[in-house]
Amino acid sequence: MNGNNTDSFTITMDPNVTLNGGDSIWLEVTANATSPYTKSLSGRFQINVGEYGLSYEIQDVARSPYLDFKITNTIDYYKVYTAFDSYNVGDKLEINEYLALSDINKAKCAASRITLSFDPSLFRLDMTSEAYIKNVATTTTTLSDGYDYLNSVTFGMDALDSLSVRFYKFDTNNNYTYPYITSTPVITFSSE
Repeated sequence: MNGNNTDSFTITMDPNVTLNGGDSIWLEVTANATSPYTKSLSGRFQINVGEYGLSYEIQDVARSPYLDFKITNTIDYYKVYTAFDSYNVGDKLEINEYLALSDINKAKCAASRITLSFDPSLFRLDMTSEAYIKNVATTTTTLSDGYDYLNSVTFGMDALDSLSVRFYKFDTNNNYTYPYITSTPVITFSSE
């Protein structure tokens, strides 16, 4: 007899109140094994209700060498950004239609194109981030030391996905948390 067993189940929740974006609920699940041993496992899951579309926040703490720009995308379709085959720029594709494309054609689509703009004298983009690797357009600025540094990055984001982009801070004493500490984000977000 194998000591590893798996099982799955579906839980359907029917809240007795209307949930709005930003609300949070929790669900406690208990699984009981009855044979050949008796064992009970339980877990508590927090479920956050998001807003449809794109949302973002900056997570930071004072004295941290970096901050994380977190993006959540609840858009459930893809747009064509470079025409191919019978698809034109701006066409919308359902997720299953997108998944059937070749990798070359998938690269011509995104649920949204995100641009993050920032002051390179305050922050430097982590060049190992997925945002930089998927970069489709960059802008540079020349600083007084004679080097060119990125001041923006544009990348495609997948449908129903989230992403964290790390930036290294020059002044680690600052806390750039948005929206809870600062009222204006220090990194500008735009999408198309």
